[in-house]
Amino acid sequence: MRLTISFFLSLMFLLVACAPEVEYEHEHAAYDFPVEINGQIQILTYDATHDLLGEPDQNIEHVVFVHHGAAQNPTTYFNNMKEARDFAIVDRPELGLDDNTMIISPAMIGRRHVDDNPERYENGLYPYWGSGWRAGADSQTEPPVSIFDMLDAMVLYVADHYPNVKSIVHAGHSAGGQVVSRYSVGTTAYDSLLARDIYPRYIISNPSSFLYLDTRRPDFETGEGFIDYADEVPVVNGDECPQFNNYGYGFDGDLVEYMTRRPVDVMVEEFRERDVFMLQGLEDNDPEGAALDRSCSAMMQGSHRLERGLWYYEYMGELYGPEAYETKFIETVPGVGHDNARMFASEEGKNIIFFIPDILE
Repeated sequence: MRLTISFFLSLMFLLVACAPEVEYEHEHAAYDFPVEINGQIQILTYDATHDLLGEPDQNIEHVVFVHHGAAQNPTTYFNNMKEARDFAIVDRPELGLDDNTMIISPAMIGRRHVDDNPERYENGLYPYWGSGWRAGADSQTEPPVSIFDMLDAMVLYVADHYPNVKSIVHAGHSAGGQVVSRYSVGTTAYDSLLARDIYPRYIISNPSSFLYLDTRRPDFETGEGFIDYADEVPVVNGDECPQFNNYGYGFDGDLVEYMTRRPVDVMVEEFRERDVFMLQGLEDNDPEGAALDRSCSAMMQGSHRLERGLWYYEYMGELYGPEAYETKFIETVPGVGHDNARMFASEEGKNIIFFIPDILE
C-alpha cells in the first residue's frame, strides 16, 4: 500500500556518500569466484550455501544475493540471511526453500583485509576497494575493476549454470543498501536475466543515501512535494551545497566508469520498469545514528534513514507518475532500527525476499 510522507513526518560528492572508515573485526569469505575482465583474472570472494564452481544444484530456483554493510562483513550477512531463510522455511514449508533457494554474500574487501590475511590473498588477483565500492567505484588495485562488473559476472554465471533459476534477488542493508540503490539503476545484467525468463528484483534496506535520478529534492519546509534545484544552489543548515547532486547522490559530477557505459537518460528510463523494494525500519530514525551520512548532500534527502527512505519512495511517484508504484514498493518494519538481521527476518523482509507469490509458488 502506498504511504505518504505526511503520515510519517509532521568525499562530499562520491565518497562522502560513504560513512567514514571504522575499524572492524575482519571477515574473510570462504569461496573464490574468478572473473576475467579485460583479459585479466580478478577474484571476488564470497560466502554462500553453495560453491558456485562446484556441480550446479539442479534444484535451485531462487537466488538471494545479500550485500554487506560498511563493516565489510560478508560472513555475518550470509549467516543472518540464512537464518531469515530458516524462519521462512518454518513459515512456509510447502515452498521448499531449504532445497530450492541459494544465498550468496559477495565480499567487497578493503586493503585491511589483505594486510590482515596475506596468505589468503597472496596471488595478487583479489581486487580491493576504498569506501567508493558503495557506488561502484573502481578498485584500488591494477587493473582497476568495479564491484558492479564483478556482480554482473557472478549473476550471469549463476543464470547460465543453474538452469532452473526463476528469480534473483539483490538485498542490501545500510552501505549494502547504497550498493543496491546504485547497482539497480546501472546494472547491464538486468535485460539478460529477463531474456532467460529470470525475474530480478532489488531490495534497498535502511541506506544512508539513495541515488536520485534528477535534481529534485524533498521540500522539507512544507513537508510535501519536491523542489527542483536545476537552476539554483540549495542551502542546507545555512550553508550552500553545490555538490548535492554529484554522483552517488545524483548524476552530476564525475560518474564512476561503470555508470558511463549507457546514457543517463537511458538508465533513468529503463529504471522505471525495474522492481525495487524499499525496506525501512520504523525505528531507524535517529538523526545522530552511527555511521549516518551527515553531509549536506545526504541531509537534502532527509534527516535520518527512515525519512530518506520515505521521501525516496514519494520521489519515485514524482519522477515517473502514479504508474511508478507498479514497480516501486515500500515496506516498513515496526520496532526495528538499524539491524540487518531483524530486517531480513521480519515478516515484511521475509515476504519480499522469499514469498513473492507469483514467483515462489
